[in-house]
Amino acid sequence: MAALRFRAENSHRFPTTTRGWYFYHKSKNYYVMYAGITEGVKTGFRFPPMIMSILFFENAVDKLRGRQDFLSTVIDRFNLTTTAHVARIGLVGGLALGFLQDLHALGRGQRLDYVEYLKGIKGKIRGDIVME
Repeated sequence: MAALRFRAENSHRFPTTTRGWYFYHKSKNYYVMYAGITEGVKTGFRFPPMIMSILFFENAVDKLRGRQDFLSTVIDRFNLTTTAHVARIGLVGGLALGFLQDLHALGRGQRLDYVEYLKGIKGKIRGDIVME
């Protein structure tokens, strides 16, 4: 984002020489680096309080329930409707990412284990001879 902003702010005065382009890109890189560090520091101050509150509530639920397990993480955040919605989004996102990874693997010429497994089951159900 910072690179695009730098370009937009300096689009009216593009360099005309090789040396000028060198310094343009050098300045742009410093601008992008500074913007990245600034945003990283802001994020660094914003996340720790959120994480501390999550851990505090999770610990409180663990103490109330008298045991410590993964359910405390789920219970203390959402009601049933929100939990179902988040689970659905996670499922769809996970399936989409898995599908993209499989497409990438097929593009590289790799075989998909679950496809080969399903082919083997289909062959056994039909009674076909499966060559291994």
